[in-house]
Amino acid sequence: MSLASPKALQVNSRVLARNTLFNFGGQATVALVAIIVVPLVVRALGHDRYGLLSLALTVFGSFSLLELGLGRTTTKFVAEYLGKGKVDRLGSVVWTSFGLQVLIGIFGGFLLALAAPFLARRVLNVPVELVEEAQTMFFILAFSAPVVLGSSALRGALEGAQRFDLVNAIKVALNISTYLIPLIGAHINIGITGIVFLMLVVRLIATIAYLLCCLWTFPSIRTHLSFDVFSLPFLISYAGWIALSNLIVPFLVQLDRYLIASLVSVKAVTFYSVPFEILNGLWIIPSGVAMVLFPAFSSLQAKGNKNLADLYMRPIKYILISLGATVVLVATFSKDLLLVWQGPMFAEKSALVLQILVTGVLINSLGWVPANLLMGFGRPDLTTKIHVIQLVIYPGAVYLLILRWGIVGAAVAFTLRVTLETVLVFIASWWLAPAIRHSFWQCKILAALISLLAFVIILLGIRQINADLLIHCLLSLLSSTLYACVVWLFVLDKTDTGIFYSLLVRPPRVM
Repeated sequence: MSLASPKALQVNSRVLARNTLFNFGGQATVALVAIIVVPLVVRALGHDRYGLLSLALTVFGSFSLLELGLGRTTTKFVAEYLGKGKVDRLGSVVWTSFGLQVLIGIFGGFLLALAAPFLARRVLNVPVELVEEAQTMFFILAFSAPVVLGSSALRGALEGAQRFDLVNAIKVALNISTYLIPLIGAHINIGITGIVFLMLVVRLIATIAYLLCCLWTFPSIRTHLSFDVFSLPFLISYAGWIALSNLIVPFLVQLDRYLIASLVSVKAVTFYSVPFEILNGLWIIPSGVAMVLFPAFSSLQAKGNKNLADLYMRPIKYILISLGATVVLVATFSKDLLLVWQGPMFAEKSALVLQILVTGVLINSLGWVPANLLMGFGRPDLTTKIHVIQLVIYPGAVYLLILRWGIVGAAVAFTLRVTLETVLVFIASWWLAPAIRHSFWQCKILAALISLLAFVIILLGIRQINADLLIHCLLSLLSSTLYACVVWLFVLDKTDTGIFYSLLVRPPRVM
């Protein structure tokens, strides 16, 4: 199905639900493979070589900083032009973004190649016998920079067309290969350089696959193969705000750990960081939704905001009833969860931290919907300005709270920061699209909040029962089942259940 078909231009609840399932399924599949394969790779490579491999994967991930927001920018303009029916403009956006990304990748790769000997011999504490291998690894990584960045532009174009089936088919295979190649390479003894080279080859194949999918999905770009310098100001203006946010957000996320190490102890960082491993799993839900909403909002804005209120409110409700219930369970049984997972010391020191952090995750996740509306409506400057506000306020606040309450203070600071961000993005989205302001309590949002509050009260009552963990688990399972029934009967409306049934009858498939 190409974009010549009207169905490819549809943006409705069922399309978004289908694409969200693709994202969830893809992330869950990769996570499962990682859980199984990573311990085997560590044993096969040994700690030193696995450390080098981890460094290589970090470099692959760091190329996203060089991307300068152009991937999301491509998604935004492809979705907007499709919404307006300006198919003839797609070629200039796709090829210009792709060409610019490749050029940036070549420049970044050249700098990495120049720095390779210095990194391997002076900066990194690499065992003597692995220095040459590390240097060669950096040279290979340098060649991969334009490949990785070029694929980002092509993937962004497909996401702009809501082709998450194609994106996930390629991305899941690529991410799984990241775990399987080291396992195979370790057993056939090709060394870290051989493993990283195979990873480069697979990434090149993935980029070619993205390119072929773009040529098939967008027939018009086959005849508009050009680097349009007149498109650069629009792309760079939009991408610049995203790039600035991409610099600010990692600083905000990592600052608390450095302050804990400085003001409390390095050991305390461990008791704070471990709960974040749970948080990373919870963020799969809003991230899967957000990836779909961004191009959807871009397309709807171009079409005149039809169905905007519906597609704005339903994801908020779905996040609230699904992630909300998960957060309540984790917060209620945080001590038991940490006791089973990490032992009594973590249960004692990190339980309250986990409770505060997961509360922040729920609040933050609700804000992903209005944040993506701002991005889709062409106002990334608003989200970046909100990040700048946090940059001004947060360092002092987290410093004082850690001084007073240690890692608990850090958790409180995190939750207050994301709460402020969520409130501001909601206000900004209501200002930008006034129509959604009056629909906030539609789609049974109030019923969802009441149901979640009742679930909290029931679980707190169960927690007070003097019984062993098995009884608590059984009662919690029964309560969760009751909560699901209440949600189905009183929170979900006919549109929601219609989407669910349509996905069961005609499940999504990868083309």
